[in-house]
Amino acid sequence: MDNIVYLRIRENESLDFLKSVFNAKKGRDIKISRNDKYGIGKYINSMVQYSDFPVKKPDNHNNNVNLIIPKHRNSTAKYHFSFLSAERQKQINDFIEAILRKNLIGYIIVAKVAQIQKKDAIYNFINTMNLTDDGKIFDKYTKYSYRFFKEIENNLLKKV
Repeated sequence: MDNIVYLRIRENESLDFLKSVFNAKKGRDIKISRNDKYGIGKYINSMVQYSDFPVKKPDNHNNNVNLIIPKHRNSTAKYHFSFLSAERQKQINDFIEAILRKNLIGYIIVAKVAQIQKKDAIYNFINTMNLTDDGKIFDKYTKYSYRFFKEIENNLLKKV
């Protein structure tokens, strides 16, 4: 039997991204794989903790998801109760957000080489990652990419 751990996702786009990475259907269950191309599954697997006693389920919240952790040969989970502490949930959220940002910058760099406008690259990124755009995500990513590239530009100008 697979283990289930509960994770409260901080950002809606992180939830959308997680569902996209693991091909999750609608609902709150996401089956994690250790072989996704971003390393998220391995990271989540490494963060799972075990207890000899049942761990209280978190309160029902819109951004709570059930992560289904598949069995693997070295797992001791069948003898324990699996959970993610609040601290580890924050670390997982940070990791997912960092992966999203890294991929956004990659999209923009490739778009620039292909002479595609930055705004089109950001829209493409949002659609490719299956993010629900509530109107705020585009602005958030536009501002983030501007600050990112402005910092690089400033650093390069200091060195010249």
